[in-house]
Amino acid sequence: MKKQMAAVTLQPQYDRMTKLWTKAEESIASIGLPYQVTFPLDSSGECIAWAWAKGRWRVCHGKSSSDGNNWEFCPVLDSSVDVRLRLMPFFPDLKVKVLAAVDGAATNMNRHLDNFEQDLK
Repeated sequence: MKKQMAAVTLQPQYDRMTKLWTKAEESIASIGLPYQVTFPLDSSGECIAWAWAKGRWRVCHGKSSSDGNNWEFCPVLDSSVDVRLRLMPFFPDLKVKVLAAVDGAATNMNRHLDNFEQDLK
C-alpha cells in the first residue's frame, strides 16, 4: 500500500524530471556534435557524457571499466531516478564542454578531410 502511495505521490515529479531531461538532451542534440564528450563526476570512474547510445547521440551516465580504458554508457532517460538526480548539477558543465568541443571538431574534421583529399591525388 505504501509503495502505491509513493508512486502516486511522486508521479508528478517523475514526469517533470523526464520532461526536463528530455529538454536537456534536445538542447545538446541541437548543437549537432557527432563526437563523444565526457565530464567526470568525481574520482569514482563515473561521468555525464554526450555519447552514442542505443542508436543515437544521447546525454548519458557513463561508468569506466576497471582498467579505466573503456566506458559503458546508459542514456540518462533510461537511468534510475537516483542517477538522474545525481547528474543534474553536472549538466551545465557538460553543455559547456560540448560547446567548446565544436571548434575542435571542425578543426579535426578539416585536418582529416585535407589529408584524405591529398591521398586521393
